[in-house]
Amino acid sequence: MTWDKKPIGIVCALAREVEGFHNLWDKGQYQTFTIKGRNFYPGFMAGRETVIVESGWGKVRAASATQLLLDQFSPAAIINVGVAGAINPEREIGDIIFSEATLEYDFHSNEEVGQKPKKADKNLLQLALKASLSSSYQSQIFTGLIISGDQDINSREKKQFLWEKYKAQCGEWEGAAIATVARINNIPWLIIRAISDLAEENFASEFENHLALVARNSADTAVRLLNELD
Repeated sequence: MTWDKKPIGIVCALAREVEGFHNLWDKGQYQTFTIKGRNFYPGFMAGRETVIVESGWGKVRAASATQLLLDQFSPAAIINVGVAGAINPEREIGDIIFSEATLEYDFHSNEEVGQKPKKADKNLLQLALKASLSSSYQSQIFTGLIISGDQDINSREKKQFLWEKYKAQCGEWEGAAIATVARINNIPWLIIRAISDLAEENFASEFENHLALVARNSADTAVRLLNELD
């Protein structure tokens, strides 16, 4: 696939995830402004026009910010970049996950309406894997299902339940909503998440201790992907 020269949209939930890109802008230059309460950061990375939006926590904020990004900038693709808690018991802090698919694990219905995983764009996934070959953490790259829910995963029991039910690599708050909006708008999408915590009882301290480093790693991985978009 040949990517047109429209910008690439990146959605981050947290300001500290946006900060992971701080030293990655071309010539260190980017703009910042606010549209309808959302902070936007347009500039160039890897020679590619890029717009980051800071969405805020949760699926509702992520969905509205993604739609605003699409309406204002008409990007060629959407990449959700940030951190996550490990669901697969083999995953460790610092591992990076590329989404093969995503779904909302906190979606329930008395009507027994099941969810089908939303599949990420295969071209973006393959390009991300290719780009990771040049990274120092190549051995820490994994692909699979990423699940989203508006709640912390904060116990070994809950983590084990989600692992047994979904066999997901990691869990976070926003990715499935971003994917839903991208799919509705027929825009290619991919989620890139770095493991900040093991999603057990001490997740909060692990998250705080590792957020800055793993956010930089997920941002670096995203920029390597930008290099592959011709």
